[in-house]
Amino acid sequence: MGKPHDDTAALKGKMEELRHSYVAVEDRELEQVASSLDFIRRIYRSLPETKDRPATIPELFGRKYDENFISDYLAVLLDPKKNSIGSAPLEALCRLVDEEIELANDCDVRVHREYSFADGGGRVDLLVVVDDALVVAVENKLLAEEGPRQTSRYARSIDSEFPGRMPVLVFLTRTGTQPRSKRFHPVSFAELYAQFRAISYNWLDAPRMSFLWEDFLDYLEEVSMTPKGRPILSEKARLYAQNHAMLKDLRSRYESDCVAMTDYLRDLLASQLDGEWQLDLRGTRSYQQIFRSGWRRPGLFIHFEYHFRAGLFLSDSMDFRVDVEGKSSKSFMDLFRDGRYPRVAGIFEKRGIKFCPDNHRQMLAYKSYPWDLDAMLQDAAPEGVIEKVFLQAWEEHKFLIPELDAALAEWDSRK
Repeated sequence: MGKPHDDTAALKGKMEELRHSYVAVEDRELEQVASSLDFIRRIYRSLPETKDRPATIPELFGRKYDENFISDYLAVLLDPKKNSIGSAPLEALCRLVDEEIELANDCDVRVHREYSFADGGGRVDLLVVVDDALVVAVENKLLAEEGPRQTSRYARSIDSEFPGRMPVLVFLTRTGTQPRSKRFHPVSFAELYAQFRAISYNWLDAPRMSFLWEDFLDYLEEVSMTPKGRPILSEKARLYAQNHAMLKDLRSRYESDCVAMTDYLRDLLASQLDGEWQLDLRGTRSYQQIFRSGWRRPGLFIHFEYHFRAGLFLSDSMDFRVDVEGKSSKSFMDLFRDGRYPRVAGIFEKRGIKFCPDNHRQMLAYKSYPWDLDAMLQDAAPEGVIEKVFLQAWEEHKFLIPELDAALAEWDSRK
């Protein structure tokens, strides 16, 4: 007869052992996560600070690696009729092929983009004809590879179409790649940058074009310094990628706990209010709204609002405000300022609540509740800090409820 009792006791003992084992495993896993995060924090602090530099024009237009866009840009800067610098940029480019080349400032320069040769030899990116003496061809290969016999065909076509002119043939690449035709001279972006940077000019003569010139130099410098011409994965991005799964799991748990805490705060406040109140408290949203049913009408919406700037457990303060929104907000605010505010101005001042703070036309009342975020997160129950401040803000502002009701009644009577 004693066997069932013995079996039940044994089962309970076994379940208790399993529970303790599970807790022990969970504690070890949590310790491992904490240790990993501590290691990540130490690595993160040791990483060099990287300052975001201003984006160049090709980047702003999403054309940083667009060979056509860069060729268009270069064509403008090589054209003395457009660049406001004269023939110096074109001369600087030519001297990367032949140091003896000199161009007069008044020389006749015609710049062609995507020039098609008459004999069907193809289309070169840039072709520049200088007087009757010089023809400059630039094939720009930022990312693409040279096509079969491409530069050889271009060289033959130039000989055929521009006899008697000295050919200056440039194969422009990020790293100075050798072209298939030996008649084309390899030029790297770094070489072009150094040659262009040495040009002296007075930017006051043409500030707009000077800006474009300096921007193109910044572009050349950046792309020439980037390995393989591709964007660099920063050490911070690499650290994030290496720990993404753990960080994603932590974020998921954080958001889940924020939802649970928001639901708790909503129910806590609802227990103190009657059925006329609407509590619009949702999940991980940074702001939460509370209002009477009668505070929303066409052209006017009055509500109390809790605002956590960075998130529920990521902010070092919580703002509580009374907002008056809608096209009729100004007339209501004027009415409240003239009629109801003088009655409660002393309460505003005593409790440190700002009335109609500057630069916030639709904010009737505002107060910020700061706390030490690091200390809060070290607390055994950080949610207790949130709850305390949440209820404190409500208690300090609920004196406005009858004042708002009275102001609304007066506002309605004037309509």
